[in-house]
Amino acid sequence: MTCGDAGGPTTTHAPIEDPTARLPVTVCFTRRPDPAHAVQMTAWIRAGLTMAEGFPGFLGGGWVRPRHGADERHMLCRFDSSATLAAWEASAERQWWL
Repeated sequence: MTCGDAGGPTTTHAPIEDPTARLPVTVCFTRRPDPAHAVQMTAWIRAGLTMAEGFPGFLGGGWVRPRHGADERHMLCRFDSSATLAAWEASAERQWWL
């Protein structure tokens, strides 16, 4: 950004950095598989976590089993910043997994 009067001195300021941009980020998503395919869903979740483990900035993840009779599967992933999460979300590995 440039500041100053027409013909007067010009000062250039560095862009303001978002202080939250470098904070770790945890994402959670939920899937409701067909109960007849619970084993396949578990394998799919594990495959995604295995791929993410080798990705830069990945801090860890896991999945939460449903309570008895529920059909929801919750998966958690943590990245060291919103930038590394965005890189994972745009990656070929994740696109293949989805």
